[in-house]
Amino acid sequence: MSYQKWREEFIAEFSRAFPNAAYRYPLGFLREATAEQRWNEISCSIDVGEAETARQERRETARHKRVEAMAREIGATIEWQGDPRGCPFAVKLGDRLIYVPGRGLPARCFQ
Repeated sequence: MSYQKWREEFIAEFSRAFPNAAYRYPLGFLREATAEQRWNEISCSIDVGEAETARQERRETARHKRVEAMAREIGATIEWQGDPRGCPFAVKLGDRLIYVPGRGLPARCFQ
């Protein structure tokens, strides 16, 4: 499935689940999912130096805090995936999971 289709489905499903938050949060979750997806891909595929790894881990910790704070504001929690082959995280409301797609790096980055 293309990223654009996943993105549209996420926004539609998020808007149904959180109608009062639909104007503010979906794009923030998508932005953070893309950053998380790209870091997951880099950390699994490319050997980066220790300094870059440490820097990215600090950024990842800050990103996780931002995402979890957004989720708390709407009464949800986050389920982290940590796998570069799918959605980096899901917004969880009760037993319902809304997967947030991330736009990965283009294939030319790994050639």
